[in-house]
Amino acid sequence: ERDNVIFNASQMQKIDKIGKEQNNIFEKLLQIESTNNGIALKRDYIGKPFSGILSALTEKHKCNINDKGIISISGNILENSLWGTLSSLVNFKYTGLSYHSKCEMNSYICFDFKDHYISLSAYSLKSSNIPDPFFLKSWIVEGSTDKKEWIELDSHVNEQTLCSLSTIHTFHIHQNEKTKIPFRFIRIKLTGPTSSHTYDIELTNIEFFGKYY
Repeated sequence: ERDNVIFNASQMQKIDKIGKEQNNIFEKLLQIESTNNGIALKRDYIGKPFSGILSALTEKHKCNINDKGIISISGNILENSLWGTLSSLVNFKYTGLSYHSKCEMNSYICFDFKDHYISLSAYSLKSSNIPDPFFLKSWIVEGSTDKKEWIELDSHVNEQTLCSLSTIHTFHIHQNEKTKIPFRFIRIKLTGPTSSHTYDIELTNIEFFGKYY
């Protein structure tokens, strides 16, 4: 019983810390609204899976937004010149082989929006196009302001939607209150084995929908 009390107190402290961080962010956003007419960019999903925030930033800056440091993408990539890179994930004209991570438990891809925040309403994934592919089946999408405390936005277990070559699907954040929370970091993390019973992430493209501050 004592352990439960300690556990609950620890959880409450984490929740309280996250709440204070979110309040600080909302205060910053209110300042933005008063000086810059609010949202810098808003992209809702309207049937086109790669017409979201990352595509809009690419069009605005006329470059690969990861290569030029507009955003920063990290992950446990398996370096191989034959496969795609972290930058190819946001190149929606890319025709080469998919990005491929190392085979590790909790393989991940993390997006850092640096001086900006994103509130996520939906996201699109394009599955692997690599021969003998490892299709994504179980994963979680999380948001954070500091890369220490993470809030779950969406999760899937034994999902079959992406289990064919070059399949594109858009997933929605179903808890409406979570679509309003701004995050600096968005992370996609493997939570179970792929279709080939490995722990690699193979994806061709990723897109986000929602608001960019």
